[in-house]
Amino acid sequence: MQNQTSDRVIVVGGGNSAIDVARSALRTGARVTVVYRRARGDMPANIEELEGALEEGVALVCMAQPLRAIAGSGERAGTVRALEVMRMK
Repeated sequence: MQNQTSDRVIVVGGGNSAIDVARSALRTGARVTVVYRRARGDMPANIEELEGALEEGVALVCMAQPLRAIAGSGERAGTVRALEVMRMK
């Protein structure tokens, strides 16, 4: 399979590692969204790191539980086309 890159990255999680990954991907030019299953105030990530990521342009979707990754097809086989999530209460 040929190496494929994308301009969109989804990071699932709310800890320091997730925020580090999000910021690193953003610095490569990707549009980055962090998906976390609880409220922003429940995120275990360091608040300064999270605020820095948001200021840099990382998007944050809270209260969303990933259900499944939808695979790409054809030339995009081996990639993820979409992430299906369920909204949490």
